[in-house]
This record gives sequence, structure tokens and C-alpha cells, in this order.
Amino acid sequence: MMSGAFANTMVVVVLVSVGLLTQPTAHDWYQARYELLFLTYIGVLMGMFAWTAGSRRVEPLNAMLFTNLIPVSTFAVRYFQGYRFSVLELVGALMVISALVLQNIVLRRRQSVKVS
Repeated sequence: MMSGAFANTMVVVVLVSVGLLTQPTAHDWYQARYELLFLTYIGVLMGMFAWTAGSRRVEPLNAMLFTNLIPVSTFAVRYFQGYRFSVLELVGALMVISALVLQNIVLRRRQSVKVS
């Protein structure tokens, strides 16, 4: 995450320095204060607490599967929004879903062997 944060910071610095982006003023920050507070405390902090609690309840293996299925659900949402995928996109999605299913089967077998 550190390298991504650094790269994003550098992109913003460059774009601001060449004039393609403008730096928000203090007034802009003040105008967005409620949205920022909501995103910080509800969106991020409460989301992290809920994710941690949920992961404990469903166990790490299921939590990992759920995390990996997020792009698959995004794919489905895009379809219902009217986007029609190319054959190459469908093949890629099938590969991802197949890999997730196979990985999950292998990990569950390993887990059951350790318990036995």
C-alpha cells in the first residue's frame, strides 16, 4: 500500500504543478466537512470493525472467498446495468471464477485434513 500511496501522491503533485488539477482551498475542505467525516468514521472505521467482526464469524477462509468475489459481483452489476461483455471478457471472468472455486476446494480439503 505504501508504494501505491506514494505513486498516487506523486501523480497528484505533478498534475497540480502543471495546472491540470487544482488544490482545494480551506473553504472547499470546510464545505465537504460532513462528507469527509462520514467517509472517515462511518465508511472506513465502522466498515473495518464490521469486516473484522464478520470475518471472525464466517472464518478467514470464507472471508477470503468473499473478498475475491467482489470483482465477480461488480461484473454482474455491470451486466444488469446494460453493459454487454465481449467474448474475451467472458473468458477472463470464467477463468477468475474457476480459479476461485478450485482454490477454495483445495484450501477446504487442506483444512479438513489438518482437523482430522
